[in-house]
Amino acid sequence: MGLKVGEQLKEVSRHHQVFVITHLPQIAVRADHHLLVTKTSAAERATAVVREVSADARVTELARMLGGDPESEASLQHARELLAGAAERAPARSSRGRPRASGRSRELDRRPKPSSGS
Repeated sequence: MGLKVGEQLKEVSRHHQVFVITHLPQIAVRADHHLLVTKTSAAERATAVVREVSADARVTELARMLGGDPESEASLQHARELLAGAAERAPARSSRGRPRASGRSRELDRRPKPSSGS
């Protein structure tokens, strides 16, 4: 189920900004940017810290999300497989890191132009 939802969110993100909070690695793996939110408490004050995880840190975080030992080779391998599967299904990206609009500009060109009426 999570893989299907992740694929649908990825499709929506081709033309819209999408911000998702999830505990499901099958959804998180589809993100262009994977953010980790942690909460710390000190002197009766709670603080949330948000940081982007990438490369090895992302693999470790996905392994943790999978529910296994994030340091075990089996969990890490499963996380790598999820990332590889997501990369295989990813749409083509433009040089600026955004999905290619595949025909969107033609669609915009077909809109009726406002008349300069008198």
